[in-house]
Amino acid sequence: MILCVGSTGSGKTLMLRALADNATPGTINKTSQVVATNGANIINITKINPKKPDCPDTVSVREIGGTMSPIWGNFVEPGRTQVIYVVDSSSPEKIGPSTVDLIQLMSLPALKNAPFLIVFTKTDLSSAVTVNEIKSLMRLEDMKEHTNPTLSFLEFNTEDHSKIEPLLNWCLQFKNTSYAQMNGTAF
Repeated sequence: MILCVGSTGSGKTLMLRALADNATPGTINKTSQVVATNGANIINITKINPKKPDCPDTVSVREIGGTMSPIWGNFVEPGRTQVIYVVDSSSPEKIGPSTVDLIQLMSLPALKNAPFLIVFTKTDLSSAVTVNEIKSLMRLEDMKEHTNPTLSFLEFNTEDHSKIEPLLNWCLQFKNTSYAQMNGTAF
């Protein structure tokens, strides 16, 4: 299961809503009231495979609220967890705390070789810091080189489909295999 974490207000819920809806640009209402996630949500993201329309690709994402950062590690399943770490590019004051939370999460032994995707949200806002500036401030290239070679980076906003599709594809590489697709065999 994919674990989606990040600071409070970083845009996790809106991002996952867009992915679950396979949103086209502008279809997600950003002005609707989004309540901060105080616990955990499980969101299923499904995309119809044109080659097998009766067997859609589905992946489950567990979103954990930013206020729960001290216990994010409790939701990790060793060898079975992938991480989407969300960084709000429009809030430079949160970059320091986000970096600390990310380092603590990456230092968990159960996540040593886990795939990590850092998603920079709200890149369409006028207050957004550039992705290169954030990567430099958080020293993400150093983290990738010295701790986790599977660390990847993407930008996301709901206004640009070219930003939605790569994130959807990253998630779907960890798709669930349904019992029906396993020909009745369990593994």
